[in-house]
Amino acid sequence: MKIVRGLLDSVSNAIKITDHLVYSTYPVVKDPKLLVKIVERINDSFGNIINVVVRYEKLYKRIPNSFNIEDINKLKKITSKYNITDSEMAAMNKVATIIKGINESNMRLSQKDKIIVFSNDFRQQSITFNEIKELFYVLKEVNKKVYLALLKDPLIERYNNKNIFMTKD
Repeated sequence: MKIVRGLLDSVSNAIKITDHLVYSTYPVVKDPKLLVKIVERINDSFGNIINVVVRYEKLYKRIPNSFNIEDINKLKKITSKYNITDSEMAAMNKVATIIKGINESNMRLSQKDKIIVFSNDFRQQSITFNEIKELFYVLKEVNKKVYLALLKDPLIERYNNKNIFMTKD
């Protein structure tokens, strides 16, 4: 249970930092390189949320220890218990695809509030700051759903002194 609580704490802290980057730092600095960092943080937070869910389910032996996160059908079945919708799963996949494109690309352009990534065969993929803000909002909603579902377990301590649910600006 300590692992689950620790992961919840790390997700909460990552969301707070990302929130600051999205709503405070980027509007002032306007550095396109910061957009890449924001997308990476969103991707890491989505991964940590899925890790929390999988660890919690393994703890109660609802899924086998040999469970592979790459198995999308089983993952959808698990995430449906936490009211995570298909559109939210699609947002997770979109972020992962963008990060994969950024990591594998040789050429990346940054325009005002936009990142354009070219793959090795020159296919173009882009994301704007407004799309990043929407993905961040989805991240906060998914975190809220998972947190509220886990809160029903008496072994999970309540985070009374922590504000992990921030509103959309």
